[in-house]
Amino acid sequence: MSPFRNRDLWALTLSHFIVDFFSGAVPILLAAQTAPLELTPAQIGVLAFGYRLSSSVTQPLFGLFADRRRAPLLALAGVLWNGVFIGLAGLAGHFGVLLGLLVIAGLGSAAFHPPGGAGVPYIIAPERRGTAMSIFLLGGNSGYAFGPLAAGFIFTAFGPHGALSFTVAALLIGPLLFFLLRGLRYEGSASPPDRSARPAQPGTARLRESVPLMGVGVLALVILLRQWASESVSVYLPQYFLAQGYNLAFAGNVSFVMRIMASLGSFVAGYLADRVGRNRVIVIGLLASAPALYALLHVTDGWVFALAGVQGLLRNASLPLTLLIGQELLPDRPGMMTGLTIGFTFIMGGIGTALTGLVAEHVGLAATLNWLPLLLLLSGLAAMGLPASWRRAQSLATGGR
Repeated sequence: MSPFRNRDLWALTLSHFIVDFFSGAVPILLAAQTAPLELTPAQIGVLAFGYRLSSSVTQPLFGLFADRRRAPLLALAGVLWNGVFIGLAGLAGHFGVLLGLLVIAGLGSAAFHPPGGAGVPYIIAPERRGTAMSIFLLGGNSGYAFGPLAAGFIFTAFGPHGALSFTVAALLIGPLLFFLLRGLRYEGSASPPDRSARPAQPGTARLRESVPLMGVGVLALVILLRQWASESVSVYLPQYFLAQGYNLAFAGNVSFVMRIMASLGSFVAGYLADRVGRNRVIVIGLLASAPALYALLHVTDGWVFALAGVQGLLRNASLPLTLLIGQELLPDRPGMMTGLTIGFTFIMGGIGTALTGLVAEHVGLAATLNWLPLLLLLSGLAAMGLPASWRRAQSLATGGR
């Protein structure tokens, strides 16, 4: 069945849209709380890191649970949990309370992503998984785009307390998601990994061990550098535009354009990767996104929206592809590997955001953001070292299958 006609895939995609809609509102919520709580750039970095930390380090645990239990219901619980507590964060009147609520909210995001992402390889034929994963991530990235757009208008009109609308929305959307997700079954649908390997040829055992480890290291470096830049842009770009004299609605609109084009970039990248190869798409996207980000920081008015779109399109092209690469490491544990890959992606973004905030405290936010394109450039260069295929590398290491 074509991914575009797969009902289960679209149910997961809608759920991904909603959970990341709430997550996408967090940077605008932080911008709205900056003046009332007198937040510094370092504190904003800590708040963003706290949310990312809780939404990342627990993902492998949720992934293990998802591999053994009814994963769709865990995904549903994650969506509701995330929305309810992000809404309550708008009521926080103190830095510590805001941090605590965001940390609690992050657990909902952590609960959703492993079972959500793990469902994709089980319900789609292997030759279409690049496209299917891109559709799934299209939902998340679109939600991540519409979140700040809606938050910008809500917080401009009602202030931080307007976040309560997210709590209400989460509770109202719950029954619909339960109806869509209750019938999903992952068990037995995926193509099992081929374990009938021939004995390794002399001298190949060392290669069998070193190739995956070397590839994992390169993949980790690519994700680290990309997410440091990506999350720092997402969190601090609204602060940057507020400092330039723009309002929250403008900042939310810019974030929307950048993220909606990022969702398109993820979708197109998966389609292209199925035809021209993953690594080529990853490298070109990351290298081209560096000058686009630098230009975005040095233009005004209408050009801001144009370059925000270009930058988001290019930067996010690698996201579904690095997730698929991570899943190939342990194909019989997709929930755990999805949790590890997405969790690592989230936590690297959180750590990078916190470091960006600390640097901005000393040299200024504008000067700090100007260095972020270098991280994207280095990530693209590192991606040149990714193995063409984990399975191909393992097959070569064991003397063929």
